[in-house]
Amino acid sequence: MEADSDTDSLKLATDPDHHSSGYVLQVFYQRGTRTSYDSHGHSCPDSGKAPCNRGAQFYVMPPSLYHKGRTFAALEYEVFFKSGFDFAIGGKLPGLWGGSRESCKGCSGEAHDCFSTRLMWRADGHYEVYAYIPYNQDGGFQHWCDRYEHDHKKVICPARKCGVEIGKTSTDKFKFIPGQWYRIRQEVNLGHPNQHGRVTLWVNDLMVVNMNLVLRRSSSVHVDGMFFSTFYGGSSIDYSKHGDTYSYFKNFRITDEKKPIHHGEFFVGK
Repeated sequence: MEADSDTDSLKLATDPDHHSSGYVLQVFYQRGTRTSYDSHGHSCPDSGKAPCNRGAQFYVMPPSLYHKGRTFAALEYEVFFKSGFDFAIGGKLPGLWGGSRESCKGCSGEAHDCFSTRLMWRADGHYEVYAYIPYNQDGGFQHWCDRYEHDHKKVICPARKCGVEIGKTSTDKFKFIPGQWYRIRQEVNLGHPNQHGRVTLWVNDLMVVNMNLVLRRSSSVHVDGMFFSTFYGGSSIDYSKHGDTYSYFKNFRITDEKKPIHHGEFFVGK
């Protein structure tokens, strides 16, 4: 494991679900924090000795994956949002990654030497895959974006070089509700460079996204591990409009086992 920042927000805690037992990973988000900013609007590295407490971000590089040339992996974990959790307008959740860690920080759209497929919660608990991927998609990036955006906004492309929103849900059936555990499973198959790979997402064993897309340009980019990344943001100050709150994580697993999936592309929650 390699920490990036803000591990002051992490601690072991008892399971918040009173029907469960044992310890889980607790993440603290201090009121008014977002992305790399503390509750006073200062950049976290410049905020002095005070803890930033804006969430947490680090990389997990299991020996079975890191620098092993793997093109497929599945990530599983469970997430729990504290009762009364204020989703504000959005925040990040862990996903798979590969390539250069430096390229996968901040806004990394059109990345040449990395990919990441974190999740993102949105207002009212809706969710999506938030992907840093190459922009050389079928027919050119703008044509690709327009095609999916016109089809019930299955893909929303950024105005600047940031992440692509894939499969954003918008109905009450497909959203996180505070006070309960959710099982997350994400599979990434990189495919060949400049050709279709695949990203698939299950929530509570229901497949909600299954999409073909270009995930890498270079054969040097492989699946290297988990990008544990959770905080409010985006960089806009609107993301900081929330109070002190917590999320919880448990049962992390990275595997090369594939789960049966439907053929063709699949999106739900529209």
